[in-house]
Amino acid sequence: MGRTGSQTFFTFCLVFAQFAGMLCSQTASSEGSVSSSEEYSDSELEETEDPAPLLRLAKHLQHELKDTENARSFYRQAAMRGSYEAHLELGILLSAESMESQKDEETALFHFQSAARGRVPRAHYFLGKFYLEGRGGFRASQKLALHQFQAGADLGDPDCLYFLARFLELGRPGLIEKDGSKAKELFKRAADAGHPDAIQRMRFFAVQNRLLDPKSSQRSEATPSSENTNAVECAVCLEPIQTQERNFLATKCKHQYHWECVKEWWREHGTCPHCRAPI
Repeated sequence: MGRTGSQTFFTFCLVFAQFAGMLCSQTASSEGSVSSSEEYSDSELEETEDPAPLLRLAKHLQHELKDTENARSFYRQAAMRGSYEAHLELGILLSAESMESQKDEETALFHFQSAARGRVPRAHYFLGKFYLEGRGGFRASQKLALHQFQAGADLGDPDCLYFLARFLELGRPGLIEKDGSKAKELFKRAADAGHPDAIQRMRFFAVQNRLLDPKSSQRSEATPSSENTNAVECAVCLEPIQTQERNFLATKCKHQYHWECVKEWWREHGTCPHCRAPI
């Protein structure tokens, strides 16, 4: 290789070395900025007065990573910064663990009360359940429970709507008067919100209306066959269902009942009492 070629090669090596050095420097600088950014985010979480990022992190830890211990810690921090939703989530976590600790149950009650003061609808449902069952250091009280269900229903909570409807449907002497029409209205609102028990109750009302409405031209899905030499029997009372009888229910599983025999069972279960098939 000549002198000119050697100088060219040397220049190329020098430029390459300078470029490689610049590239390494930029990479290190970039890594440093990422690290400092992460450290800033951590300190920001500790110092911020806004509970929203703490609440989001807690939910991610709880639901995505299944890390309830750290989730509880961040819920607690968010609650201390004024998040009523964090109070609710803490109460739910603690109430699930309260079978092992009376202290956890009382603390859960405190968090539900805090969330209820912040008008979190579902908090009223949990408070109502606590008062019905006599948990958290309270004696069972239908009056306190009813008050919570009424407050939650006013805020549109489906569970509160359903429980308040149950109170109205049955009535409680000295507590609340029986009001079937109001109960049906609340069941419908709960069903429209997707409450499964309320949906079942609305189906019950639909069948009941179809069977008992004197103007209805078809009150059952089938009629007892007059051509069958064997009398059709009610699967509950085993008494025959007369051919001309209209107040009976024939299910998809082919079992048939007097409406009066099956209505209380179906009101609660929504299944065939003979074979448990869904109706």
